[in-house]
Amino acid sequence: MALFDTILHTYNGFEGSAEFALGMQELRRRLPSVRRWYVVNDGDATKPTDFAAWSDASFLLVILNPALLVSDNLQDEL
Repeated sequence: MALFDTILHTYNGFEGSAEFALGMQELRRRLPSVRRWYVVNDGDATKPTDFAAWSDASFLLVILNPALLVSDNLQDEL
């Protein structure tokens, strides 16, 4: 399994909630091959071209919605 990095976009006010904490815990459990997690706040002016400068991984997963529900086989499907 290839290692990859993940960029997670958050929304102001959501990142401190219990739901966000539980969702992050589930994402981390279901994506054990993630080397690094980068968190980008909603107000940051981040462009997709910036991502390449942050990561030297072969693969980069960009999650635009932190409320994403993922299945147990997500990593296998990727």
